[in-house]
Order: sequence, then C-alpha cells, then structure tokens
Amino acid sequence: SKADPESHFSFNHNDKLKRSATRELYLYYLAQHKQRVETMRSRAIIMDNLRRDFDYENLIFAEQLNFNDPGEDHEEFNHKEKYSEDQNSNESSDISDEDSDGDLFDDYKKQRLMDILKMTPRFGHVRNIKVTQYVGEIDNNPASTWVVVHLYESYSPECRRLNSILDTVASMYPYCKFLRIPATEAREDFDPIALPSLVLYKNKKEVETFVRIHDTLGKWFTVENVEDLLIK
Repeated sequence: SKADPESHFSFNHNDKLKRSATRELYLYYLAQHKQRVETMRSRAIIMDNLRRDFDYENLIFAEQLNFNDPGEDHEEFNHKEKYSEDQNSNESSDISDEDSDGDLFDDYKKQRLMDILKMTPRFGHVRNIKVTQYVGEIDNNPASTWVVVHLYESYSPECRRLNSILDTVASMYPYCKFLRIPATEAREDFDPIALPSLVLYKNKKEVETFVRIHDTLGKWFTVENVEDLLIK
C-alpha cells in the first residue's frame, strides 16, 4: 500500500511541535535558573554591602555617637553579624524567606542600637571647665566616648568663631563630649600662636591635636568645615 502523504506530513508536523515545545520548556527553565542565580548573586552583593555599612547601620554613626569609631561594642556586633551571616547561608534560598531574614537582621540591629544609645551618656552642648576638672573630664568616660577640648583665648577672633561653631556641632553630635578652657589656664606654657586649638581624646588618651584651625580650614571656616575635620 502507498503511504498517505497527509498522515506523513501530520506525523512530521507533530514531531516538530513536540521538539519545539521541549526546547521552549528547556529555555524557560534555563531562564528561571539564570534568574535564580542572579537573585542569589544580588543578595550576596546586598549582604556584603550591609556588612560594609554595618558601622553606619549599627550606631547610625552613633547617631553621631562616635566620629569614626564604632566603639568597644564593635566586637560584639561583629560576632553577632557573623552568626547572622552563618545562619543566613544555611537557610532556604526562597526569595520570600530571604526578605524575611533581611528584615529580622535589620530589626536586630535597630534594637541593639536602641540598647546602646540608652546606655550611652548624652551631652549636646559645649561645657566650660576649669583646669582642676580637666583630667577628670577626660578620664571619667566610657571607652567609646570621644572628648573634644577647645583651647582658646577670648581675644582671638578665630577662637570666638570656633566657639560659636562648636556650639552647633555639639548639638549635632550629642554623644560626643565637647569642652572648652582658656589655653593659658590649661597649659601655662601654651604658645598663643597655636590658637585656636582642638585636642581629641578617646579612652583616656590623646588621639589628635589640631592647631591654628584657620590655617587648615580658611579664615571664614564653617560648621561643615569643622565637622569634616573632626570626622576625618
């Protein structure tokens, strides 16, 4: 018997449709796999950025708690962060679970922030001190507290300008202690050519000294200039 041309065409056509459907299904699953890989890669990048920004996140720049140091609690934060990272790596890669994990991690950091800030002394203004108070004001602080001392003389226009600016900066950084004292009262041999001077202390140690601020920042230095100098 002769072959039916129509049935032969029908068979070949159906076979091609099946192959085409299989290929479409394969391409669909391949696209899904690529999307999943990209999702995981994006999540890894996000988590890496989270870890890099952890100092900012965990202390909100200490709500300006410290100028550029997360403080003595940093070790504990790192430990908890490592634990959270290990936990996340063992969890399902389901996207909704990943979002949930990220929310839990953010909630933890916010809660730790609240706990730390509650235990951290607040200042928010510049205090005038006497020479008899100097050592105690430097030493009697938590190890993470920055202390900024302005050595000034009232006859200096640059000192008066810096005093005014520090009043603003102190209100912006309430967890940093700002003090001022006449330079010759703090140090009898102080050379007035160094005015105005800022001395930074942390954990009972002198960390940095800035002299003749106007030489560095310019005669008409601003709040932003002083803030940048301290943060740097």
